[in-house]
Amino acid sequence: METPSPAPDTPAPFIVVNTFTLKPGQLDAFVAAQRDGLLAMRGRIDGLLGSRLHRALERDQALLVSVFASRAAFERFRDGELFAAHRARIAAFIERAEPVFYAPAYAAGSV
Repeated sequence: METPSPAPDTPAPFIVVNTFTLKPGQLDAFVAAQRDGLLAMRGRIDGLLGSRLHRALERDQALLVSVFASRAAFERFRDGELFAAHRARIAAFIERAEPVFYAPAYAAGSV
């Protein structure tokens, strides 16, 4: 479950979308571990603007959208001990994780 490095010229805000394919029957445990991890890390991740976790309705998958103030803020978090410890706690639930990096193209509404 290695997280790739983004392109160096990525503009702010920096958006990371992770699609998690979970081991069979592990969706609820994964969601609980993610929620607990977020609560434990709240206020300790410099540059994290917010995140949303979505669970699939018909399969063992989850989608995590995290928005950072900059690519550098994401990299500090990704390379830090806080993330390493969290990743170790959730690894048992995950079959595959696919992170993709995004930059805003347009916005509509308050979603």
